[in-house]
Amino acid sequence: HEKQVYSHLLQRLDGERHYADLQHLMELLQQQVDLGSNAKQLEQWLALEIQQVAFLEDDDQRKRRIESDGKKISIMTIHKSKGLEFDHVFIPYADKINVNSPRNDINLRACLATHDDNNQGKLYWKHSKTAQDSYQLEKRAENIRNLYVAITRAKHRVYLGINSNNKKAHAKLPIVQLIKQIQADKNLCSLLETQETEVQSIKKPVVKLSKPAIFQRKLAQPQSIYSFSALSKKQHILYENSDQEQTELDYSNYFQFPKGAKSGTMQHEILENIDFNANITDIESEVVKQLKRNNYDAKWKDCLSQQMHKILNTQLWTNGAKLSEVKNHVDEMEFMLPVGSIDKHCVSQWLTAHRGRKTHFIQDDLNGYLTGFIDLVFEFNNKYYVVDYKSNYLGDKYHYYDNKGLQTAIEHHYYDLQYLLYSVALVKYLKNNIADFDYQIHFGGIAYIFTRGINGETQQGVYTNKPDKTLIENMMEKFDAR
Repeated sequence: HEKQVYSHLLQRLDGERHYADLQHLMELLQQQVDLGSNAKQLEQWLALEIQQVAFLEDDDQRKRRIESDGKKISIMTIHKSKGLEFDHVFIPYADKINVNSPRNDINLRACLATHDDNNQGKLYWKHSKTAQDSYQLEKRAENIRNLYVAITRAKHRVYLGINSNNKKAHAKLPIVQLIKQIQADKNLCSLLETQETEVQSIKKPVVKLSKPAIFQRKLAQPQSIYSFSALSKKQHILYENSDQEQTELDYSNYFQFPKGAKSGTMQHEILENIDFNANITDIESEVVKQLKRNNYDAKWKDCLSQQMHKILNTQLWTNGAKLSEVKNHVDEMEFMLPVGSIDKHCVSQWLTAHRGRKTHFIQDDLNGYLTGFIDLVFEFNNKYYVVDYKSNYLGDKYHYYDNKGLQTAIEHHYYDLQYLLYSVALVKYLKNNIADFDYQIHFGGIAYIFTRGINGETQQGVYTNKPDKTLIENMMEKFDAR
């Protein structure tokens, strides 16, 4: 049936095109069979590949082949030649297919897997002489099979190339032994002619190359992408332990809610997914979903929902905004700023100027781009604000989250550097989008909401700041590379 399919295809005007495509497709399907796919899985794989064809155009294995390679020389490994047939075959290094394998290719620390006389698998944990002899026997058999595959690919003639400098080793070659066996048994072959041709090596004159020129041009350093998280990793910052210390949890006490990055990320997602004017029922729906997704006890539902509701309805500063009143806002505002040249002292100078005292920040010279995501940017009374949610555990009483406690946490974690960078990003954006932008008029500052410190009172658990205009402008110059 296979030959009939091919013969029918080749009778068509575009037969060679379809023949090449069919062979190519069969190869790809065979690869999936080798990986263990059954007929149903093959069908599903093929359907998926057809759907994704636009995304696989650069895959060399799937590029359409030329119609016919019939008149071209094909170079391939013995393994890949299995099942194929050619008019003439050249095996230039036939003597490399040795019957005997050196014993030094056996890893003496590994177990040996071989087969016994009944072809049953056998595992040797210790490398006895029996184990090594069995291993050598299987290697010899494998090498002879490889030779058989190579010489049976030809329809008419096989050319075998060997190293003629070692004539004594010829007798041990598998091909020589095979020919002798055929010659000795007249029933195997009625006529066998062997012909040896010695190829003389041509000695070419040695060309002396001139000494290569020394590369002296100074290449620019590769540009990197930085973030606040990457910059802060070099600082010696102590983080709170995420393990629960209480033997018996109070599921109504938000201070006992699980700590750590996973918990913080989940609370971020809740605040991103709900409307700021959501009622407690809508908040509970999102909280239940997030608790389940993150494998937290569902008993936290009421406590966490009420805390989210408090956060939305807390006045962030005196006469300031509540998130529930905000109409215009952007979640997870992404930015990427070009870094001109920021040397290793630059950030320390920024923090020293902002904090009003000598501050050391460990960093390398920066060159590339600064990227990040601002949790929330919103507009209130024609001013624009940066907001970041922090789930840090500072203590189990609200007084730990007063302005002094928040200031300490801000500086300990270098969150002031974070909001300085976020302010630069937002101010640059506003300058490009507001024709008459004025820092004092249009930029409101930052508000860092420490979720565990929120109790509904104005500014409780909220750290606010508006960086100095001169400092922000000086920083912006460093992020204005062309």
